[in-house]
Order: sequence, then C-alpha cells, then structure tokens
Amino acid sequence: MSDHPIAQTLAFLAAANEDYRSQLLAARDEQPGWLSASQLQESAHLASLLQANGAHHKASDQQSPAALWFGHYVFNIMAVAVSCYLAAGRVPDLRPASVALRFDEDGEPQAIAWEGRQFAALAGDPAAQHPDCTPMPDADALRLHLTRQLEAHCEAIILSLRQNSRIGVSGLWLLARDYYGSAFNWIGELLGDQARALQEARAAAALPTQLARQRDFVHIEHVGLSYHLIDRVSCCLYYKTGEGHYCSNCPHRPMPERIERIKNWLGERAAAEAARTAETSSS
Repeated sequence: MSDHPIAQTLAFLAAANEDYRSQLLAARDEQPGWLSASQLQESAHLASLLQANGAHHKASDQQSPAALWFGHYVFNIMAVAVSCYLAAGRVPDLRPASVALRFDEDGEPQAIAWEGRQFAALAGDPAAQHPDCTPMPDADALRLHLTRQLEAHCEAIILSLRQNSRIGVSGLWLLARDYYGSAFNWIGELLGDQARALQEARAAAALPTQLARQRDFVHIEHVGLSYHLIDRVSCCLYYKTGEGHYCSNCPHRPMPERIERIKNWLGERAAAEAARTAETSSS
C-alpha cells in the first residue's frame, strides 16, 4: 500500500514534522493495544478504556472520564483528517472500520493507523485518477465531504459514549465542534500556513452540519509573538477529576483571564527561544 496516495500523504507528513511521526501510520505497528474504531461501538472495549482513563485521572464520576477521553480521541482523528486535507487536498475514508487506534494503559490514544482504501481528492489532483478515489469538483465540495465524514464518525462514538457513561450528547457535540476548530488551528501552525488554516476552519464551521459553530478565534499578540485562541464553549470536565482544575482556555474562565494566560505562555515561549538563540550564538 506504500504507493497509495493517502499512504504517500501520511509519509510526507511524518517526514515533515516530529509531531506527526508517532501518530500517523499507514498500517498498524507491532505494539499492543490496537482497536478498530468500529470496535469502540462495542460496550466491552469502550467501557474498559473509560475505566482505565477514569483511574488515571482519579475520577469518581462517569462523565468526566468520558468527556476527557472523547476530547483526546476526536482531536486525534480530526488532526489526521485535517492534516491530509490541508497538506495535500485529500480526505481519507474516515468510517470507523477504516481507522484503527493504539491505546496506552491509561486508555489514551497513542497512534492512528488508516486501514481504508477509499479517499476523496480534487478533480485536478493526479491522485483523482486512482481507482479508489472519489473526485470532488472543487474545494467547497471537498471541505463538505471532510466535515460530513467527521460528523458521522463523531456521531457513532458519541452514541456509544452515551450508552457507557450517561454523559450528555449535547455536551459531547460542543466538544467536537471546538476540537474541530482547534485541529485546523494546530495543523495550520505545524504546516506554517495558519492564515489558510483559519480560513478553512471558519468555512467548515459555517457548513450545515453538527460540527457548525458560532464562535471565532481571538487573535492575541504579545512580545513579538501571536496566537489564535479558539473561543471555546465546551468544557472537558477535567476540573471534576481528582487531580483536575480549569484548563487555560476553559469557558468557565472569563475571556480576559484566558487571554492573560496565553500572554504569559507567549512570554515564556519568547524567553525560551531567546535563550536557545543565545546558546547557539555562544557555541
């Protein structure tokens, strides 16, 4: 499968950035802990992962491990799909049977392997001639295809989580919407084209799907650095765990407090970069 257009895209991403290297695979590796995403709809598998995640976070309720696990899971799935979309204009088959994940002992996803064959690409892409490709007439159609696939994937997992934890469906959809925007933001930074990524995030958020969102990004500049903070409306419930607290961008925090925390982080980042530059110059 090494000559498959999606496998080529995953290999390109893995070679381009360290952050992709352990996450995007064209096949399962030899490590234990692999499950097809379709197996997560079976109560036994999902219940085991949620139990491990709850123990890791010292949670005493069912809802917080479900929210935390879902956020980590769906962000990883979305990041893979958005990476392929932004980097190559290709969208892999995201049906649960076409995706496998490797989980660690705490129930956290460690890597994703794409096991499908079908994919979509723009009609002008040379890969559109591949027998497994569904050509898309333009970028709008490809973006809608990406978003609808992620919507369907999320829906299957959300229904399973509801059955295994009694967590509210509406809260999980809020998380999915915020993480979709965050995936565009993060991948855009890794690819060095955040302006386009934000444009795509806004276009995807305006589509008539359950991943549509009303809030935008907050542009923050400090000490010569900038950051686009997603205006979240969802809470991962980490504060409810035994070790937890409000996250830096938690909607329970007032926006000025969230912005100040990002400025502090940018200040630390600038100081670290200055120290590395000084060390390089001195050597």
